Amino acid sequence: MNELIPILTGCWLGSMVVMVRRGLARTLWCAAAIGLGGLAAIIVSGEFRFNWAYLLIDLAEAAAGYSAGLAAARSVRWVRVALAQGVVSEGYHQDIDEPCSQRV
Repeated sequence: MNELIPILTGCWLGSMVVMVRRGLARTLWCAAAIGLGGLAAIIVSGEFRFNWAYLLIDLAEAAAGYSAGLAAARSVRWVRVALAQGVVSEGYHQDIDEPCSQRV
């Protein structure tokens, strides 16, 4: 159960970083998010009392969670932009022009 902490923290912070502009600021936020996720996990779980080497494992898990959160947020953002621009129309299948609710 303690291994979910860095993954969920990284996922949450990764989805927030999408709002940051591109460039150096995003890179710095990325590093801070992964570091914060790993550090929060090692403190909350109490693993720092035994060995700080667990921080390396938690950093890797936070990076995986960060990547998942970033990918999910980008895909949601892409769909919202596509719907706003009319690239994809809501409620319609891409291959045919009839509403999905009328399909059998």
